[in-house]
Amino acid sequence: LASSLIFRIPCVGQVRGYYVDWRMVRDVKRRKMAFEYADQRLRLNSLRKNKILPKELQVR
Repeated sequence: LASSLIFRIPCVGQVRGYYVDWRMVRDVKRRKMAFEYADQRLRLNSLRKNKILPKELQVR
């Protein structure tokens, strides 16, 4: 009888999410942004570090 009463009480405790803490959330956001902008970053760096292009076309 006592065990049936325990299981009827709704769980009001702490709800845990997928991420452990704020650092993990920050790391996930950082990795997502790095993946999202990897192509643009590669193109900009290749233009910036290219020695063949004239100085006017190189991005500073």
